[in-house]
Amino acid sequence: MVSALGISWKVTSAAEVLSLPKYSIGRFLYDSKVYLEIPDLFAWTIIIVLLSIFFEKLLKKIFKAGRQND
Repeated sequence: MVSALGISWKVTSAAEVLSLPKYSIGRFLYDSKVYLEIPDLFAWTIIIVLLSIFFEKLLKKIFKAGRQND
């Protein structure tokens, strides 16, 4: 479950790149790629990776706290 939550950000961003909703990380990622805005492209990629890491660690802490209460 922890791995699935971590990869879900990456998968969702890839889906957003394909479907191009109006306000989404995937849309901004796609636009920066198309218009060759390399700093923006790296920034959005880093944001996606950091969100993935953050939620993965958060879920691990929740599981760890749940195990200690048992």
